[in-house]
Amino acid sequence: MEKILPMALSLITPAPSKIPTYYNNHKGIFKKSLTDVVDRNGIGYELMRYFLLGEKLKEFHNNRRLFIVSITRDGLNDDLEKRVNDFCYRSDYCRLTWNQLYSFIEKESVVNMIDKKILLHYLKGKTLGYNREGQLRTLL
Repeated sequence: MEKILPMALSLITPAPSKIPTYYNNHKGIFKKSLTDVVDRNGIGYELMRYFLLGEKLKEFHNNRRLFIVSITRDGLNDDLEKRVNDFCYRSDYCRLTWNQLYSFIEKESVVNMIDKKILLHYLKGKTLGYNREGQLRTLL
């Protein structure tokens, strides 16, 4: 037992390191502290993670410009682009709605019409669960 315990302890992953300070300075990603960024008046935790992941991916891809795109329902987070501009230095962010994506795919001429029809059919029939009244909600 004594020999197994130290070996098991050595396999435990150490606590993750803190986010480097250069993410918060004028050369980094965020204009404000990470606490402010993830606040409900900020851009939120999920989107902050995507910005951090995007920055790390840039390092692995020779600083190639990457874009972060949020796809939301109509009327949800209408001010998200403004909040991203308030909290982030990056300008390579875009917010689309599912209806905008559907319209873009619908208008786009593609070689494989079967894939286009399948994707449009999927988006049109995508369900979001039930509302409080018990009615099935759809994406579009």
